[in-house]
This record gives sequence, structure tokens and C-alpha cells, in this order.
Amino acid sequence: MTQLSKQKEDISISYVSAICAVAGVDYEIVRHDEDSTDGIFKKTVSLLNGVMFDAQLRIQLKCTSADSQYKDFGTRVSYRLKKKNYDDLRREGT
Repeated sequence: MTQLSKQKEDISISYVSAICAVAGVDYEIVRHDEDSTDGIFKKTVSLLNGVMFDAQLRIQLKCTSADSQYKDFGTRVSYRLKKKNYDDLRREGT
């Protein structure tokens, strides 16, 4: 891994960690993933009827400066993701 790649990884982790801190969401970093998961968002959710459950969302982090890799739509960003990574992340849980 190049120094620039390490810096981009650190930037991604720091950015997501800061957002999670503000939002009150736990964030678990996943190292050496084989299923395209770089982290997991975790939050205990309370429904209106008082029922509580633990929610989790697996994520893959990206940090790029290449204009060809993403599109900025103002309110959202679209990133080009390899099919393998997309399929890994959309797989249904058990």
C-alpha cells in the first residue's frame, strides 16, 4: 500500500468517525475484510411503540480525487463501485 493510499484510508476513517460522533451512531472499523466491508454502523433504535432493536449497516469507504470515479449531485454523491463490492454489500443478512 502506498503512502497516499494509507493517507486516503485514514481520511476516510476519520471523516466517518466524526460524522458518527455527531449523529450518536457507533462505528466499528473492520480490518482485512474479504467481503467489501470496511466498517459497520451500529445503533439501538427505539420505535414509537417502545420496541427496541439493534440495527447494523455494513459500509465500504472510498476516498478519491479522480473526477471519473464519482458524480456530485449537490445533495448526494454517486460513486462507481465494482460489481463484486456492490454484490458483497447488498447481500441479505441472516
